[in-house]
Amino acid sequence: TLQVKVTDAFGNALAGQTVSVMAGNGATTAPTVTTQPDGTVEISVTSQTAGASTVTASINNSSLSQNVTFVADVSTAKIADLVVIKDGSEADGSTANTLRARVTDAFGNALAGQTVSVMAGNGATVAPTVITEPDGTVEISVTSQTAGISAVTASINSSSQSRDVTFIADVRTAKIAELEVIRDNAVADGSTANTLQVKVTDANGNTLAGQAVSVLAGNSATVASTVTTKPDGTVEISVTSQTAGTSTVTASINSSSLSRNVTFVADVSTAKIADLVVIQDNSVADGAMANTLRMRVTDAFGNTLGGQTVSVTADNSAMVASTVITGPDGTVEISVTSQTAGISIVTASINNSSLSRDVTFVADVRTAKIADLVVIKDGSEADGSTANTLQVRVTDAFGNALAGQTVSVLADNGATVAPTVTTQPDGTVEISVTSQTAGVSAVTATINSSTQSQNVTFIADVRTAKIADLVVIKDGSEADGSTANTLRARVTDAFGNALAGQAVSVMAGNSATVTPTVTTQSDGTVEFSVTSQTAGTSTVTASINSSSLSRDVTF
Repeated sequence: TLQVKVTDAFGNALAGQTVSVMAGNGATTAPTVTTQPDGTVEISVTSQTAGASTVTASINNSSLSQNVTFVADVSTAKIADLVVIKDGSEADGSTANTLRARVTDAFGNALAGQTVSVMAGNGATVAPTVITEPDGTVEISVTSQTAGISAVTASINSSSQSRDVTFIADVRTAKIAELEVIRDNAVADGSTANTLQVKVTDANGNTLAGQAVSVLAGNSATVASTVTTKPDGTVEISVTSQTAGTSTVTASINSSSLSRNVTFVADVSTAKIADLVVIQDNSVADGAMANTLRMRVTDAFGNTLGGQTVSVTADNSAMVASTVITGPDGTVEISVTSQTAGISIVTASINNSSLSRDVTFVADVRTAKIADLVVIKDGSEADGSTANTLQVRVTDAFGNALAGQTVSVLADNGATVAPTVTTQPDGTVEISVTSQTAGVSAVTATINSSTQSQNVTFIADVRTAKIADLVVIKDGSEADGSTANTLRARVTDAFGNALAGQAVSVMAGNSATVTPTVTTQSDGTVEFSVTSQTAGTSTVTASINSSSLSRDVTF
């Protein structure tokens, strides 16, 4: 309100004068007012606009102006605007998103010094109250350690407004937050994968998309060298290998890394016999002592396979378990026994894979015995050089021929034999027996406590037949041509063995009569009769080959 006073030139109050009035800055006033008896009149000025309003009163060509001030109406204070002026800050707890709030009264007049309440959602941090500046605005700083949208609300009286601000994860502090095995124990076939999931966050645990993670895998496993995180900050890592066992997978970003172990298992579908090695050979063929082989089963890439059932066969009558099961290192020992000396082929098979090796069983010299003693030449001359021959065969308890065995030999009836003989590779050896004594000789072969005997026969040597004796056994018979004197001739060979069946030539002198040939009996002797019609002495001569003897008989 203003009061205007109208006077004349000499200062005398003038009543009833019409005064023109104007007000600036949007203020409202009556366009004219009329002075009271004392020459004054009050002017009321209103406005919806805070600030200074110039009020001018005019009459005739006289005017005066005064400023009046309107102030904003704090009783109607409200949030007129809430504007985001900085957004997308890192969720590092210090870098701020910023908003500007503007407080006015009901007519939009800025209100300074007003306390505005502020709240922020999603874990963001903000001053709980801010105070408006002279222009009615105030900036609000919001920080957070949580990436995502935070709703910021400014309130005064019953008026409020909200705006969303966004915090982003801080790529500068990217780290491997998690590395988790989500598939393990894949087959080591170079194509079937173990899988891990890596999660990348910033220092405050906010997931980071689009981050390149470096990946390494040990124990010859194969993996992509880098993977890129998805919107949720995770990415799956596929790892393959041809090598069974543990592979350490390491994911790295910046200076942060985590490692996890994954396991590849050998591929049983490609099980094969990788090795078959003889580790003990030349065992005794006694049915108990074993030759031993070691077999190794792997998959197609050479990874050992435990717990695999392998079929085993052995020939030449050897005995072996029909199946064996590999140990954790993929190997298993195979024991083979036999009662048959010689080579046995041992074959190990799995799926369509097989390997074979030879093992050798040797005859058991501890059980050496005379298996056979056979006469293979008999009836030789008892000349001390022409031999009868036997073959002895030495085996072990299971009939396996034993070479190199020393056999003791004896022969009776004056026969001669080597005291020992040694068996050949087939377990046999020939025994030569000579004698100067015709007749039967028992030949005995002995080894250990085993003995066998066979008889061989030597015959007198007709090639050396001779008249060994010529004896008069009856003499002094009458010379009557019928009564005989008698002699006995004995024929032997060079060593005195009687010779039967030998034709002896006989002659008698002094006209005596005798059979011209006689034949020896089984004892090598023969008696012959001499008759005569002439008394006196008759010389009787018996001859064989170039041997002869003579004796006189008397008639």
